[in-house]
Amino acid sequence: MHGVLETWNETEMVQSSCCVATLLLVSVAAQSALAITDGLLPNGNFEEAPDRSQMNGSRVTGRYALPKWEITGFVEYIGSGQKQGDMILPVPEGAYAVRLGNEASIRQSISLTRGAHYSITFSAARTCAQAEQLNVTVTPESGELPIQTVYTSSGWDSYSWAFKAKHSIVTLIVHNPGVEEDEACGPLIDSFAITTLPLPQTNKGNMLKNGGFEEGPYIFPNTSWGVLVPPMDEDDYSPLSPWTILSTTKSVKYIDAAHYSVPGGARAVELVSGMETAMVQEVSTVIGRTYRLEFSVGDAGDGCVGTLTVQAYASRGSVKVPYQSQGTGGYKRGVFEFTATEKRTRVVFVSMAYTMKTDGTLCGPVVDDASLVSVRSHRRRRHLMRRKTEMVQSTCCVWLLILLLGVAARSASGIMDGLLPNGNFEEAPEKSQLNGTRVMGRYAIPHWEISGFVEYIGSGQKQGDMLLPVPEGAYAVRLGNEASIQQRLTLTRGMHYSVTFSAARTCAQSELLNITATPEIGEIPIQTVYTSSGWDSYSWAFKARRSDVSLIVHNPGVTDDAACGPLIDSFAIKTLQSPPSTKDNLLKNGGFEEGPYIFPNTSWGVLVPPMDEDDYSPLFPWTILGYTKSVKYVDAAHYAVPGGARAVELVAGMEAALVQEVSTVPGRAYRLEFSVGDAGDWCAGSLSVQAYAAHGSVKVPYESRGTGGHSRASLEFTATDKRTRVVFVSMAYTMKTDGTLCGPVIDDVLLVGTNSHRRSIESWNSEAAEGSRLSTRELEMTGSTRRAMALLLCLLVGSAARTVSAVTDGLLPNGNFEAGADKSQMNGTVVTARDAIPNWEISGFVEYIESGHKEQDMILAVPEGARAVRLGNDATIRQRISVTRLTYYSITFSAARTCAQKEKLNVSVTPESGVLPIQTVYTSTGWDSYSWAFKAKHSVVWLSIHNPGVEEDPACGPLIDSVAIKTLYPPRRPKGNMLRNGDLEEGPYIFPDATWGVLVPPIFEDEHSPLPGWMIMSDTKVVKYVDSAHHVVPQGTRAVELVAGRETALVQEVATAPGRRYILSFSVGDAGNGCKDSLAVEAYAARATLRVPYESQGTGGHKRAVLEFAAVANLTRVVFQSYNYHMKPDGTMCGPLVDDISLVSVRKSNAPNHARARTSVPSCRDA
Repeated sequence: MHGVLETWNETEMVQSSCCVATLLLVSVAAQSALAITDGLLPNGNFEEAPDRSQMNGSRVTGRYALPKWEITGFVEYIGSGQKQGDMILPVPEGAYAVRLGNEASIRQSISLTRGAHYSITFSAARTCAQAEQLNVTVTPESGELPIQTVYTSSGWDSYSWAFKAKHSIVTLIVHNPGVEEDEACGPLIDSFAITTLPLPQTNKGNMLKNGGFEEGPYIFPNTSWGVLVPPMDEDDYSPLSPWTILSTTKSVKYIDAAHYSVPGGARAVELVSGMETAMVQEVSTVIGRTYRLEFSVGDAGDGCVGTLTVQAYASRGSVKVPYQSQGTGGYKRGVFEFTATEKRTRVVFVSMAYTMKTDGTLCGPVVDDASLVSVRSHRRRRHLMRRKTEMVQSTCCVWLLILLLGVAARSASGIMDGLLPNGNFEEAPEKSQLNGTRVMGRYAIPHWEISGFVEYIGSGQKQGDMLLPVPEGAYAVRLGNEASIQQRLTLTRGMHYSVTFSAARTCAQSELLNITATPEIGEIPIQTVYTSSGWDSYSWAFKARRSDVSLIVHNPGVTDDAACGPLIDSFAIKTLQSPPSTKDNLLKNGGFEEGPYIFPNTSWGVLVPPMDEDDYSPLFPWTILGYTKSVKYVDAAHYAVPGGARAVELVAGMEAALVQEVSTVPGRAYRLEFSVGDAGDWCAGSLSVQAYAAHGSVKVPYESRGTGGHSRASLEFTATDKRTRVVFVSMAYTMKTDGTLCGPVIDDVLLVGTNSHRRSIESWNSEAAEGSRLSTRELEMTGSTRRAMALLLCLLVGSAARTVSAVTDGLLPNGNFEAGADKSQMNGTVVTARDAIPNWEISGFVEYIESGHKEQDMILAVPEGARAVRLGNDATIRQRISVTRLTYYSITFSAARTCAQKEKLNVSVTPESGVLPIQTVYTSTGWDSYSWAFKAKHSVVWLSIHNPGVEEDPACGPLIDSVAIKTLYPPRRPKGNMLRNGDLEEGPYIFPDATWGVLVPPIFEDEHSPLPGWMIMSDTKVVKYVDSAHHVVPQGTRAVELVAGRETALVQEVATAPGRRYILSFSVGDAGNGCKDSLAVEAYAARATLRVPYESQGTGGHKRAVLEFAAVANLTRVVFQSYNYHMKPDGTMCGPLVDDISLVSVRKSNAPNHARARTSVPSCRDA
């Protein structure tokens, strides 16, 4: 067979030269890993053009048409001088460039040194849009680069981005996320280069690394505009390491002596973005020691004329260095001395204003030759010859101290429990850095760094007729829309911490703050309904992933006025110790003694806000389940607490639940005891707490005079599962005479097995100094109504009392929505209660649809059973499920469009999410089944399905039904096959009664596939996974139908040996589903390709095909595509089947016997 194929191919290639071009240019994905040296990437300037047969005008139509690159989406190949309307599109180098339309991407696999750092440089220009951006990725790192082209008159700029190679073979991806309605709009890109970034070395005479900026990104020798270094997160690797660029969208420019005037050496940095960008390096310093910072300021000889000014900061010192530029080159030295106040100090350079050249492009001062020395060392250098021996000794001591005493100035503050450095903002900015109340300098507030509209507010300051009070001291800070304030902290890696701070609303009725300690983030609602002063204290907990973290507080903005935003003050931190297990209590921290920091001088306690159950709690291991409401953590110094020094006040009625999950033995009896009382804060009236555990509950009333007191209560229950939730909820809101909310106090919670129970409720009550006794009759009455109360509160309290669904393969609990909402919780078709649909929780506009329901003239069908759900704009439905941690799962669900031509759904299991296009063009019923896969990071997860909304009518949105799950087992390579899951038997759940199979949507290379081992490469199109119960499959019980033509590829990457020959064999057929047409599959591997035609009668059948190829790299992609779109008589899409795929080394194996029949291979004339 091999000989026949080779002879036949050779003859055809001699007869037709276009076959040669096709076989060479259409190569695939082992378009493989190209070994890289510094300079242009292979075909990095796109001068190797696509074959004309793979072009439609300027659009590139073949995924692998562009030599050395792989494309997806709308990509154009642009020649220099090409016109778009009246605009000429220039090309910066050579004759060709590429334009990426909306959602288009271009990628290349490259071979690197694992663990090394690299910088990518490329040129880009805007076309249609005023603001464009590009996402650059080398998995797992990615960056977002704003393309603004305001720095050159040619319309082009060069950009840089750096990464660390986590693998020896990586894929560089450049993607246009799209900001324009016209899909052809998008930036032009050209000239991709790479350079290895050596780690910056310490210089004996300079504490700064790379102070001369000699180490940086690749600069193209033939372009005169330098390279922009864009803003980056401080954890990102910098192309100008260890200098980082801090900004929102603006850059600095890296320039060379070949095209510019630089003060020293061959490279320098031009600050082209005024005060919107800062260039920063952090260095180890010794507290109290004096240092000297020197640097050069000048102009780049690029016609930048005027008064240029650089401001340098270090510790609490700064210096402004003006420079009068003639635009012809030149520089001066700037110097200032400062005393270090922390173990780490930031050196910061900022241009004080924008400057513009005569051609309208931005420019600025040049900074170079930055040097930092200890003043003691600096003075000794002048006497080096006389005191060489002493100098050597002292220098060793100095550098030893610098190495040992590292970690954070304007930034990493060494932290103990209590207020953060300047946590109450009493250390004020200099008056020169204030404009009224607005803070102008990024580092103006000692120990803090700000961005955006931040105000420094004095106590008693007026805003209109409103006085702005301050909770502690004389000053606070107000964050405007999108403003943030941050401080770097030195912590113990791996430890848990709680942050406490005070906040008050000003303009808005509802405000919130985002608080971050990377990579953890929390959203805290600021509602100030719990105190009469207008201030509340809030807490948030996190685990320190590094020893040096940035605490960031950000106002995302909910008002039109940029100056509106919450006041914040008094930031404190506390180390959270893990509560120990005790012999006499199955609950941890039952006395609530371990919790967030409480300010000693404030009398309002600390709010513990709601949190996801995977978040770390400030009241660990208790979690607060709710949506926006909190519980209050109180202390004995300011409140009456039943026992010890701390307790919890339930201030949010039934909208917040206090929960702890504990290990239990199914069938065993347990006893829960707890104290209920009032906090002595004048919360008078009938208070009531409901406690739940397993199927039991007890309601505990407490008649409060508001002066303190408590009683004990108990609940006996039998465990029904290995994990039981203990839940406490206040049964009603209670309000004090000043209009603030309050509630019952919970404390001294005890859980024991009844066999080991020793202490009775009577003994607890005999110890209480005050409080009412819960009578036996009241307990009995509560017990007799336990089931009714549990049912009522399960509906009202939502997730707090709701159990976790333990899942097995198949439908999720009420996954087909046949268990419906109660009519009292419906308004027509609209579900009005969050927990009305059993086993599910909803938010937003959700409708419960019965089969045959009419919407105007359209009948809404349901695929399984009698009911489905419709999600309106921004609506969500979710279920909490119990899974096996670190196991892979696939979700399958059915969906149908209603109003919109184009809809989509976001499916997520934190922290993973996917966007699935809902197009319903693959079945005549209007329904399709979709699959999505994830890896369980926790044993209990939330599965959420969300409609992000593309319609003006909020009621429009897709119908969903039949949500199922399946465990995915990572496939292994069988002995006779180098491919994993080559028979396609491992895949998503297929509903037994649905005849349309399951769509597998496009999967990025770093995501988990519902079809293990295989990737689906596309922008919006899918493949269909089918089974032998409803379709004809070539082998086994499963196969893949390629239903989306050339817009989708089925791909697997496999390790190969360059130069070795391999045989790829596979089956091509039809699914017996009426797809009657001339079908064809194209297979690619390395530089070989094979088109396999199949004449389908639509009744089933298949043939075998073989492709022999020689590997050209260590990794080869095996790719299958349908050659064309196909349609059945009912108007739905179909295509050829692929199955039973095998890859073997020729040296180790011959072709399988069933592959020996001749397979017809088309000529170029057929194309």
